[in-house]
Amino acid sequence: IKQMLKTLLLFWDPLSSHYSMGDFEDDLKEISFTYDMNPLLWGINNPKDIEQGIEFLIVKIGEGNCGIVMSGLVLSDSHYDEHNKRYCRRNYKTDCDVALGISEMYHPVRSEIITLEQLKAAFPDVPLDGSCNEFILDEGQSRLLSELKARFISDHPDIFEPKAGKRPVLPCP
Repeated sequence: IKQMLKTLLLFWDPLSSHYSMGDFEDDLKEISFTYDMNPLLWGINNPKDIEQGIEFLIVKIGEGNCGIVMSGLVLSDSHYDEHNKRYCRRNYKTDCDVALGISEMYHPVRSEIITLEQLKAAFPDVPLDGSCNEFILDEGQSRLLSELKARFISDHPDIFEPKAGKRPVLPCP
């Protein structure tokens, strides 16, 4: 998959999403021990600029520690699921799904994360308040985000080390 220089931000509030904190923790455990997981399907509302190969980040919003909790690559172009059309629109208010390949997961309570406040400071013009479900960063914003992530990893060199038998953060090989 060719990675393109734009980034898909997906906003996740575990209290109102069909993907709960329990689902997140189950996925983190599954990947932690098997390093294998089926792609995560994520409902989106505005599929026109979402393409296979772009980076995605899931940003936790709502209550508690908020910020980047997952990243990876979009594995498929967005697709509209005719079979689930009524169900998705009625329950999740999404138009279609996109398959996500996870490369990193950060537990928002048990690990350091790039916080929502840090993202708001870096991207004052990006709607990070949960008013939309997804947002695509352009090339310049994506470069700035890459620099922010590199500084974060540099400032937290042991972030991927298991702590007390738990893996609050996971880089997939």
